[in-house]
Amino acid sequence: MQNSLSEAIDEPRDNVAPRAILTVVTQSHLKYAMTLARSCVACEPDCYFYIAVVDCLSKSELEESVLKEDKCLDAVRWLTVEELRLPDWRRMAFQYTPFEYVCACKPFAMRAVRQLGHVELVYVDADMWLYQPMDEVWEELKTASVLLTPHLIQPLPDDGGFPSESEYLRCGTFNGGFVAIHGNADGDSMLDWWCTRMATDCIVDVMGGIFVDQKWLNLVPGLFPNVKSLRHRGYNAGHWSLSQASIKKEPDGRFLIGDSPLVLFHFSKFLPDDPYSFERQQSRVKLKEIPALKPLMERYWRDLDQTKWQTSKLESRFERLSCGTLIEPSWREAVRRGHISIRDIADPFDSSATPGLVERYRQLESEASDWRVDWKYAKKRSKWSKAWKKYRRRLIDWWNHR
Repeated sequence: MQNSLSEAIDEPRDNVAPRAILTVVTQSHLKYAMTLARSCVACEPDCYFYIAVVDCLSKSELEESVLKEDKCLDAVRWLTVEELRLPDWRRMAFQYTPFEYVCACKPFAMRAVRQLGHVELVYVDADMWLYQPMDEVWEELKTASVLLTPHLIQPLPDDGGFPSESEYLRCGTFNGGFVAIHGNADGDSMLDWWCTRMATDCIVDVMGGIFVDQKWLNLVPGLFPNVKSLRHRGYNAGHWSLSQASIKKEPDGRFLIGDSPLVLFHFSKFLPDDPYSFERQQSRVKLKEIPALKPLMERYWRDLDQTKWQTSKLESRFERLSCGTLIEPSWREAVRRGHISIRDIADPFDSSATPGLVERYRQLESEASDWRVDWKYAKKRSKWSKAWKKYRRRLIDWWNHR
């Protein structure tokens, strides 16, 4: 029987399943979330599966959009942005890019699901696929409060290949696409701490030491007890795993990574119409060296294609002001910083309530390039690039007229 999206998510339920899997998306990525849902429901039928759509304001809005496009699975439950109980959610949605915003909402969604009575929670990014039950995760959560997956489980050779170990020092030791929590005092404390950090400090400023929610996970093993690293190669494997263990396809159709069964694969940076999109994320292996990767990607591509929800060209509803003007990154950063010139603005999206809002935002752009280290570096690189082009033109002129 079709599950009703209008069912009140925050009402207590009797006999709630102790385990839950969840993901967080904007409407533009619902196609990926629905594809993930099918794999999770097939492999973990006793788990509740939640999709938090963080640019959707109500169940009725979800019902009007989602159900018209795809028959929802009975096991899927839905969360809207208001149910995540974000602190001043409109300001939070404005201060981040859509990517940053989705990352910031992860712990809030986990906490909302935890408050429904689920004891064991697993967050996974929407661009993943589950191949078999997560038995190792549930076993580890018997003794662990937090379970994380490291990018690297063996040293990389110092051979000039990309990415190097220093890249993971900058972007994060653990991959934020998978986080599992046991709902005890330690697990709940970790979620509360993570939510506090994500309220204002979930930005992409790699050179400045922050990469959205992921970089903060570096601190978790030291701040909280009973934190474990899941070193099983088959969990949260992705393009960062390709040089550490080869993917193989067994005669029965199962996939192995190294000698371990592939359980959860992360198709991060995967473009269905570009088979070499994976290869460009690293320089250590070529696609032709991993023949099993092609059928793995093709199978996922087919599953995506079977999902009727076509959203690749949709914008997040939080990408524009109420007047339709596209929001610039510098405007978002000004709101995040609480810039003195715009502190009087009640709703940063509402241009009708604040005359001249667009002009006020644009006046801040000249100083914005120094607000993040990444932006400073890009500014300097652009300056040198322009200088080189000018010098190059003069050199060519000299050569042609010498």
